[in-house]
Amino acid sequence: MQPRHFITTVLAAAIAITGLTAAKAHAGPDADDIAKVLFGTAAIVIIGKALEDENKKKKRRQVYDAPTRRYEPARDPYNPYATPRPAPRGNPHRFNRELPLACKRDYWTTSGEPVRGFGVRCLSRSGFPTAHLPRSCEREVETRRGYGTIYKAGCLRRSGYRVSRR
Repeated sequence: MQPRHFITTVLAAAIAITGLTAAKAHAGPDADDIAKVLFGTAAIVIIGKALEDENKKKKRRQVYDAPTRRYEPARDPYNPYATPRPAPRGNPHRFNRELPLACKRDYWTTSGEPVRGFGVRCLSRSGFPTAHLPRSCEREVETRRGYGTIYKAGCLRRSGYRVSRR
């Protein structure tokens, strides 16, 4: 059920219940009536806040996973047994695959798990281009300054990145 549909259903039910429990008009508001109104309003606010927090958690968990299959080059239709040439590798000096050692440290995820990784802010200050790092290695963590993004050290190592010795 979509969150908006759920909220509208809860609000419609609350309005219907308050309409059924309405009594004859009195000369002034009674303490019980005021308490009922405040209790109903507080319940609706608490439910809405809980749904909003749940939606924020779902948005934070979405991470792009890189495809694991590699592209197979097409075979030559005239000579199907010929071995295809390897694809050109491009400029090997296009970007550096050595990560700065100063940026490697331990972080804690939003669920409280310890993770060793490289902070995006530290990498960018060290002059390392973070645009080339794989998105599948990204994690959301809690830092002293709030929430931040890191790249997990083990995932980067498996992707071919090394830690420099300086």
